[in-house]
Amino acid sequence: MNKLKYFRVKKITSKRKEIIYQVEAADSFLQMVFGMWYVYIKENKTLDEAISQIKCLSEDKIEEEKVVFKHTIK
Repeated sequence: MNKLKYFRVKKITSKRKEIIYQVEAADSFLQMVFGMWYVYIKENKTLDEAISQIKCLSEDKIEEEKVVFKHTIK
């Protein structure tokens, strides 16, 4: 998640007039221009919640990745 550089918040209004703020992210400027956004599943009820989600995403950094358990089916 530390590679994500561009964020945006989409305001979605349902048919029942409920407002949801959805966070989207792009890795590069080209992805942003061509509309290739990653959509996060979490639905925020307020804009402040969406902004705090972006802050949490931008602060998290992956230091090391490794597989701890791998099961293959034969």
